[in-house]
Amino acid sequence: MMALDQALAEVEVPQPDPAGWADQLAGVARQMRAVLGCHRDIVPASIGFLPGGGRTLRCHERVLAIMRAGGLSDGRSAAGLYPGFRSWLVA
Repeated sequence: MMALDQALAEVEVPQPDPAGWADQLAGVARQMRAVLGCHRDIVPASIGFLPGGGRTLRCHERVLAIMRAGGLSDGRSAAGLYPGFRSWLVA
């Protein structure tokens, strides 16, 4: 999990912009895909784990803030970030 924490430190998540939240989210997703593509061994090791490192939590908090700025509920935002846990996040 420390490797994932270090890898996600490479992702730059902008401050939430309600007018451009969808583009911001797409940009962050492209960055995450590129970073994880450079560290392919991290993904299989991290499946099923919620983030625990400080850098990862900051990244995820910023992504959640972008989704909230777009008007998504907390449950839908969390379900978008953690799709494996969708069944108990979205009511």
